[in-house]
Amino acid sequence: MAPMTAWKSDGAAELAALPFAPGEAPFRVKGTAYRGHLEYVEQHVPGGVAAMCDAFDDPRHRAFFGQPFLAASLYDVFPLALAGIVCGRLTGQPYLDFVRVRAQAQARSDLTGVYKVLLALASPQAVASRIPRLMGQYFDFGDTTIEQRAPSWTVATRSGLPAPIAPWYAAVSEGYSRVVLAQAGATEPQLDVVAVEPDGRHAGVDLVKLVFDLRWR
Repeated sequence: MAPMTAWKSDGAAELAALPFAPGEAPFRVKGTAYRGHLEYVEQHVPGGVAAMCDAFDDPRHRAFFGQPFLAASLYDVFPLALAGIVCGRLTGQPYLDFVRVRAQAQARSDLTGVYKVLLALASPQAVASRIPRLMGQYFDFGDTTIEQRAPSWTVATRSGLPAPIAPWYAAVSEGYSRVVLAQAGATEPQLDVVAVEPDGRHAGVDLVKLVFDLRWR
């Protein structure tokens, strides 16, 4: 399968059209992702968190981001993805470009903290076999399977993803994986989505399955 170099949509319009009030969707992510996002925004987005909150069209998002986020607790994932759209505008970057850069920062933070032990596995092969599942632990939805096809080639399948955040999830995965594999000694790590397949519906939202091709030298 050839890599998919572009999405038909970045998901921004689909995210904006979702019927859930902030905090009410049944697809959730750990608070550590929100904490990392807010720390990054405060340091790297003009005007910081206050500017991000003011840029939301819906005042309910401002209230949502004003709450304390506990690292191990679970929160609606859609506002986090929508924040990438807002922050992209504030930084003059396309939505998914901002998401990739933000994911790289999260990976660097994790590798000095919660996932520091990951690099003790030493080889890129060992790290690549664990990255997709470790990333999946941020979320309370979906499932991950991993197949190592060669010493420098891993295929991971992530099922049960809400379709509106599939491009966001792919961008997060790309940015995160490249940093972690490079730190593990991989040369020119590359992650591509090579298939997007329908995967049912949940809570009125279409789900998809993404197949990732992860290679390095």
